[in-house]
Amino acid sequence: TRTVPPESTVQVNRPFWLRGGRADIDSGYAVVSVLFGQHVVAYGSVVDNQTDDPTTIAMKEGLGHLDHWLGAAATTDGAHGSAWRTDLCLLNRSGGVATAEDRYRSDDGVSTTETVVLQAGEQKTLPNLVGELGQSGGGSIEVFSDRLVFASSRTYNIGDAGTYGQFIDAVPVASSAAVGRTVWLPQLEQNGSFRTNVVILNSGHLSARVLIRLFDGDGDELATRRRTLAPMERIQLQEPFSRNAGRNDIDRGYASVAVETGGGIVAFASVVDNATNDPTTVPMRF
Repeated sequence: TRTVPPESTVQVNRPFWLRGGRADIDSGYAVVSVLFGQHVVAYGSVVDNQTDDPTTIAMKEGLGHLDHWLGAAATTDGAHGSAWRTDLCLLNRSGGVATAEDRYRSDDGVSTTETVVLQAGEQKTLPNLVGELGQSGGGSIEVFSDRLVFASSRTYNIGDAGTYGQFIDAVPVASSAAVGRTVWLPQLEQNGSFRTNVVILNSGHLSARVLIRLFDGDGDELATRRRTLAPMERIQLQEPFSRNAGRNDIDRGYASVAVETGGGIVAFASVVDNATNDPTTVPMRF
């Protein structure tokens, strides 16, 4: 139990070890309950001891969802000598036994399903999910379960010294962007130090058309592009500031994705350090 003064931060360092006496936790989780007061924000930071690369674990409320999507999963090689893998995490706080189907859909149309049974209170981490399913390349994951579960993932680059990764959270179907909505992707960079990729997923059962707009930090529009996505299709725009706008000097750019037809759109950006291949996830903002 900790008391947090108003407008203050309390950092609990290595609680599994210093409070729980455990240094063998491969798939742990924590629960933060607010006993009194309000406006509490919590997150975790999982740090690779070899590279000191931190991955932010965003807080979740409630008991989870029955149907949600992760916009990226991979077993593939990428730019600048990177090698990408994805670990999927499922947590069951529903109070009963949950059965979840992990439906991986590759960008080339291959679909593979794995069934996972979770006891009450159990969490399972599935390392290198795409590779373990016998697939390669990139795609998306739908998690469909008979009870409410939490789903999240870490996609990371394997380097000589360790890993550099990013937290990619599952987006429930109800939180995807419908027709007429616009989502925003802030804090993007495309320059000698960083590159940006944009991912757009159509989780719906109808075709969708989106309008993608790129901006510099002054709000000047640099490029626009329309794309039509078939149901369950995912596209990744590789370095669009460079390839579509001809700009490699962007230090504070941003993008918008407007849904013109269809729905079920999930979008995010990944800003990657060119020197380390360390990715940072930029989730969509309404």
